[in-house]
Amino acid sequence: MKIYDITKIDTKSEKEVNYGTMCEEDMKLVTRGYKQDKDIASIYSRIGSRYFFIVNQVKETL
Repeated sequence: MKIYDITKIDTKSEKEVNYGTMCEEDMKLVTRGYKQDKDIASIYSRIGSRYFFIVNQVKETL
C-alpha cells in the first residue's frame, strides 16, 4: 500500500490547502480529472483550472 502527502495550490490567491496523508485510492479520488505532469511527476493539473495538486509518495508498505 502506498501512502501519499497531498497539497492543493490555488494559483490566483497562492493559498495552499494541505489534504494530509492518504492511501492511493483516496489520492486518485482527490485528483480525479487532473493529469500527472509529464515533466514533473509530483504535479497534477487540469487545463483551465486555477488549482493544481502536489502529490508526494511518503511511504510504501507491504
